[in-house]
Amino acid sequence: MGKVTGFLEYERLEEGYEPVPERVKTWKEFVITLAEDQAKVQGARCMDCGTPFCNSGCPVNNIIPDFNDLVYRGDWQSAIEVLHSTNNFPEFTGRVCPAPCEAACTLNVNDDPVGIKSIEHAIIDRAWNEGWVTPLPAALKTGKKVAVVGSGPAGLAAAQQLARVGHAVTVFEKNDRIGGLLRYGIPDFKLDKRLIDWRMAQCTAKGVKFQFNSWADDSDITSLSPDVVIVATGGLPQPVGLASGEEHCVQAWDILSGDVKPGANVLLYDDAGDHTALQTAEVLAAAGATVEVMTPDRSFAPEIMGMNLVPYMRSLQGRQVTFTVTYRLTSVAKEGNRLRAVIGSDYIRDLAEERQFDQVVINHGTAPNADLYFMLKPRSENLGAVDYEAMIAGQPQPAGDGPKGFRLYRIGDAVESRNTHAAIYDALRLVKDI
Repeated sequence: MGKVTGFLEYERLEEGYEPVPERVKTWKEFVITLAEDQAKVQGARCMDCGTPFCNSGCPVNNIIPDFNDLVYRGDWQSAIEVLHSTNNFPEFTGRVCPAPCEAACTLNVNDDPVGIKSIEHAIIDRAWNEGWVTPLPAALKTGKKVAVVGSGPAGLAAAQQLARVGHAVTVFEKNDRIGGLLRYGIPDFKLDKRLIDWRMAQCTAKGVKFQFNSWADDSDITSLSPDVVIVATGGLPQPVGLASGEEHCVQAWDILSGDVKPGANVLLYDDAGDHTALQTAEVLAAAGATVEVMTPDRSFAPEIMGMNLVPYMRSLQGRQVTFTVTYRLTSVAKEGNRLRAVIGSDYIRDLAEERQFDQVVINHGTAPNADLYFMLKPRSENLGAVDYEAMIAGQPQPAGDGPKGFRLYRIGDAVESRNTHAAIYDALRLVKDI
C-alpha cells in the first residue's frame, strides 16, 4: 500500500489553483490536477496501516489503498479499473466530495492525511485524457426493459449499470439536459458540465435512450411495458413556512434553472445551509444584484465543509454579497413594486424588523418528489418495496405479492434528501441484482 516508509519521507502536497487574475475571468474549474510524478509521491504516503479506515470513511466504499498503491507503482490503467469497480462517476466525486476518507486516514491522527481526493481526481482525469474510459456495451441483450425516471446522479448511475448488463433502458428527463443536481446544484468552478455530457454520450453508446422535456406520468411509463421501473425523480423545493407572503417569494432552484430573472436588491433566505444557497448567491451576484444571505443558524452554510467553502467565499467576497446569521425571515408583503420583509430572531422575543427588497429567494431544502412512485406502487409486483436484507447480501430482489407486471423501486433524493454520493451508491447497490 504505497511505500511503507513513504509517510516519513514525503510531505502532503495540495492541488494547485490557477492564478487569481486568470481565475476571475471565467466560471470554469480552477483546480490544477496533480502531475503524474506528484501523484506518485502522494500515493507513496499511503502507509500499510493494517486497518484502512479510509475505506469505511468513503461514501461509496472506494478501495482507496489499492488505487493509491497502483498510482505509486505507475499502473494508472489498473488504478482506474479499481476506482471504477466501486464508483460510476469518479470525475464527479473526485471534485465535489468533502473527503471524509481523509478525515478517517490513519495518518490524520498526528500528521497530514494522504491526499486521497487529489489522487482520485488525478486518476480519472488522466483516464479521460488517455482514452481509457470507454463505453462498455453488453455482449448479450437480456430482453428486459427498464424505465428510469430522472437523470440526476442516481438515475444516470442506474441507467449506466443497467445498460452494461444488457437491459433496454429508457430514461425520462423533465429538463432539456441530463444531470439534475449535478448540473443545477453544483457550480461550474467545481464541476465542468462537459463531464456530464461525456457520461451521457457513453450511456447513449451503450444503447440507453433519453427522452427530454418529459415529465413522465404513469401512462408514459406503462406504455413501455417495462419489466422494472426506477424512480429517481429527486426532490422538490420545500416551502419555508412563513407566517404570510410566501407566494411573493421565489425558490433558489428557480434562479438556478433560469426560470426566474434575478432582481436588483435580493434577500436570499437560507434555511438549509447547503451548496444550493451559495450557488444561487453566485448567480444573483453575477447578474449584478446586491445580495444579502440570511440564515437562522449561528453560521452560514453549515452543510458545506471548509475546503468547499473557500472557493465560494473567494467568488462571493469580490461581489456585493453580505451574510447575516441568527436572524429569521418571518413574513413577506407586497408594497408597490417592492417587497417588505419582516425579520425576526430566535434569540430576541418579539423582534420584527422591516426591510425592503426587490426580490426574496428561499432555500429550504427539498422533499422527495415521489408522486409518480406512489401512483405506480399499488400496480407493481413488489408494491414498491426494497428487500434491504437481500440488497445488503448482494442477492436479487424478490418479486413480491403485487399484481404481475413490473417491479418498482425508488432511489436517491426521491427517497430522502441526501447527496450525490448517496444517490450513486443507492443505484449501484440496487440495480446490480436486477
